[in-house]
Amino acid sequence: MSADEITIRDLAWEESDLRQILEIENLSFKEEDAYTREDFQRWFNVNPDFCLVAEIDGQIAGNMICRIKRYRLDMGSCAIHPNYRRRGVGSALLAEMEKRARGFGIHQIDLEVRPSNTSAQAFWQALGFEEFKVSPGFYPDGEDALVMCKKI
Repeated sequence: MSADEITIRDLAWEESDLRQILEIENLSFKEEDAYTREDFQRWFNVNPDFCLVAEIDGQIAGNMICRIKRYRLDMGSCAIHPNYRRRGVGSALLAEMEKRARGFGIHQIDLEVRPSNTSAQAFWQALGFEEFKVSPGFYPDGEDALVMCKKI
């Protein structure tokens, strides 16, 4: 699947979008890590310009939400539907997010990932993210978070 078949657009705060992104979130993360409708609403209310979805053939294939936090972009969630992984969806979402961030004068994106999630770490490293620090006990089950950042 080529990137030109992927459409990136703003998340619409409508039931159709919400239902699809919540399904993708639950397919992508442990129950305690998956964002809820309320989590998405908090992020959407703060920075709607940084709440994106990727569509393929009219279906949401993935989403990425970020917020501006002290001159950098903090990524809250990036989730890709299992049927669309390894097809450029995450890369397309990140490319649009970087473009928007630069438009706001932001030159760094940060994210947290579980140290046990080595596939996610490899994905982010392939896109230019580097390990920055560890946040002890970040996750609800007490696992630390590996903070990764990318200069853009």
